[in-house]
Amino acid sequence: MEIIDRILPYTPGEVFHFTPYGCVHAEAELHDGEAFLYSLAKRSQLSNPLFFFPGDLLNLIIPRDEKRFTAHETLKDIAHRTDYINAALETVLDKLRPYAKHIVGIGLGNHEIQIMRRQAVDVVKLVIDDLNRHGGDVRYAGYAGFLTLYFVPRADLEKPIGASRHVTSYTILYHHGRWGGKGGGKVGIQDWADHNNENWDAVVVAHSHEAIWWPGEKFAPSGKIGNRKLRARPVDYVNCGTWLRSYSPPGMPPDYSEIAAHPARRIGAPLFILRPIPGKRVRVTITHPQRETDV
Repeated sequence: MEIIDRILPYTPGEVFHFTPYGCVHAEAELHDGEAFLYSLAKRSQLSNPLFFFPGDLLNLIIPRDEKRFTAHETLKDIAHRTDYINAALETVLDKLRPYAKHIVGIGLGNHEIQIMRRQAVDVVKLVIDDLNRHGGDVRYAGYAGFLTLYFVPRADLEKPIGASRHVTSYTILYHHGRWGGKGGGKVGIQDWADHNNENWDAVVVAHSHEAIWWPGEKFAPSGKIGNRKLRARPVDYVNCGTWLRSYSPPGMPPDYSEIAAHPARRIGAPLFILRPIPGKRVRVTITHPQRETDV
């Protein structure tokens, strides 16, 4: 697992907007590029935008992938390329370079893992290296890990993090996911998060292409010995959707997800609205898009 810490200077009253873009599949023929670029552009205009990619940023289905490959799987303008991986990287970097400074981290999904096994190349590292040459400070997120956002008042930036009473933080436990297919994975996600990890405020997963959110609580004893009470704190579970259509349009051969009878999924990504309160918990509101043109 990876550990990513991001220090974010703020003035009391500032609001941050965090978007996990899961399962983008950027160079796939059924990737909704128009909606994805619209979302990037609109959310980059919000105050303090932060973008995170928990895997399957790329599709990377090549002819050797006998289970899923079809000749129409890839965008038509790069399908003929003999250097397909290079073409896929060019496609996704053209989309992401204008937003490099907003991207916190990029992780691995099962599609990147498969290409790593077959071709011995880590495309995520190549994407990150390029974005960091274009003004980014992007971290390698691996397949799972902890992302902690430390909100530090600008007046306390010269102090060590632990020396200021006004620093607050928000920790996201993330995993690309393995709870996909037809059945969904709400139970599996919550079971993994609750029984194997501690000290997080939200869980973010991808893989199943579902766009769902549900609240929960974690509780533990708190206080001085002999006078301890049971304290509960709110947590959130978020499955962050997709930017890949599940079904091919008329006249186009079926995609692998259509053949496997996966359900159609809403295009979009959740939005975390984070309001740091000096010395207290971060107030958070989570929304999911109701339409493709929602921010």
